[in-house]
Amino acid sequence: MNRLVSRIFVSKYLSIIVLLLASCREFYEPEIITQDFGFLVAEGYVELEGKSTLKLGRTVTVYSEQSINPINNATVFLTGSESGSWQFALEEDGT
Repeated sequence: MNRLVSRIFVSKYLSIIVLLLASCREFYEPEIITQDFGFLVAEGYVELEGKSTLKLGRTVTVYSEQSINPINNATVFLTGSESGSWQFALEEDGT
């Protein structure tokens, strides 16, 4: 009985090791485009009865130290699907 438990234990861990070794994959490094397209990015949270937060900026390259290039002193107009429209004046740092 003790020998049977020992064999099951060894075969269980041997199976796990074989699966781990068989599941190795080749390292993949995708080609990164370094061109800066400068796409417009608008993100935020709009609350009709309270404080809304909007950020406006442009995309940057992958290797840039900035995560986004903010657009300052902009005016943004939002139009709702069921009700009116709103105007937001963005200040410094695109917020």
